Amino acid sequence: MKFDLHPDAIAVFTAQSQAIADRVCVKEKAPQSATSEFKVDVFVGHALTANDLRGPVEVSSQDANGNRVNRFTTEGGKLIGLGDSDYPQLAKLARSIQKTPAFRDTVGVQFVEDALFRWCLKACQQNSTQPACDFIIGEASLSVREIETWIPIYALHVQSPFNIGTVVFKTITREMLDVWQQGIRAEAGDSPKVLEALERRRKELQGFAAGVVSVLAEPIRAAEVAAEGVDSATALLRFFAPANFDPRQLSYCVPLGSHQRQGHHYLTVKDGKIVGESRGVTPRGTDPWVIDDGLLREFQSSGLTAISSLFAKEEKTDLEAAVLDALFLYSKAPLVPDTAEKLLYIFAALESVLLLNATEAITQNIGERLAFLVGRDAESRLRVKKVVSEAYAVRSSFVHHGRRTEEFDLQELLMAAWNGLHAMVGNAERFKTKEELLNTMERHKFR
Repeated sequence: MKFDLHPDAIAVFTAQSQAIADRVCVKEKAPQSATSEFKVDVFVGHALTANDLRGPVEVSSQDANGNRVNRFTTEGGKLIGLGDSDYPQLAKLARSIQKTPAFRDTVGVQFVEDALFRWCLKACQQNSTQPACDFIIGEASLSVREIETWIPIYALHVQSPFNIGTVVFKTITREMLDVWQQGIRAEAGDSPKVLEALERRRKELQGFAAGVVSVLAEPIRAAEVAAEGVDSATALLRFFAPANFDPRQLSYCVPLGSHQRQGHHYLTVKDGKIVGESRGVTPRGTDPWVIDDGLLREFQSSGLTAISSLFAKEEKTDLEAAVLDALFLYSKAPLVPDTAEKLLYIFAALESVLLLNATEAITQNIGERLAFLVGRDAESRLRVKKVVSEAYAVRSSFVHHGRRTEEFDLQELLMAAWNGLHAMVGNAERFKTKEELLNTMERHKFR
């Protein structure tokens, strides 16, 4: 693959990278700082020793936000690398390089940062006279390839593959796991610990669906692109989850590892000794969610096909982008159990597509426009407007005064909001901007 950097960009990046490489320092290993007398007695399953380590060991520190602030590698009993005042400059340069058209789609920031750090070490030790950009391009050329990434979805089963945009939902089969785990056993053996670990993996994965993305990139960037795509596609699929139509339910349709089940874990203690234990999950929602071919056809005829096409479009109109963003916002509502939290996401989605600007009267305009979209006659439209007004009052009570309520019945609002957003997907094919659509709705109100 060819990476075309503009000559001016190469000149700037070369100068900046050389200035950073000139600040690489060598220092003695710092003695371990004094630790607190308080020792946390957590269970240790295995302790690594020097014999478990291969190659140079990297040492780094992070700030409170998780950003790496220095980075060193061990060599001959000493540390060589960049300190607190210099490494952040390398990280900043890596972000600038990655943002260029030559790299942004196929190479991730972490890849550029790692390659740039290796180049700085080589330049400091005079092991390389190659410019930094050429070094990064060489590393990327060896790493960029077509990579297919599968991201498991928690408690989702699909009978047949289907796509939402460029993401394909497929089943992780028994046969796939058999082949994969045979390779692991051939290398790691059949010890009880290995077999137990493999069984845990199989329980998590076998028969469940995964979002599949194929992309031309190095492994780090491929994982980033896949995670972003699968997260978005899963959110759009969640628009059809049963929890959107029943406020008592929750949806757990998220990438594996992002899910959160409500439950409990109690210990009963007597005289300082554990005498009992209770643990479990709260049965609330569709878990697992099984999408057979019949249900899939219902979803596709009810808007999933149109939403998939909208998600796949590279060039979207202003209205298409706004509708898609509203669906992403709305899809968070079925994930949360609290009525007030659901209302935050529902109204954030409705406001984003049903208000022209920040100065419009919120309750009146959302109520009237949503009523116009979903109401069949004057009576049903007046009912929608009333439901919106009542629900927004509950939402405002929570936002401004911290008052929560579980007594408000969300059922009617859920149906109206879902049908309204569904109608907006159809309208996105007819109008190019939100202003054009809403102005048309205003004119029709007074016909």
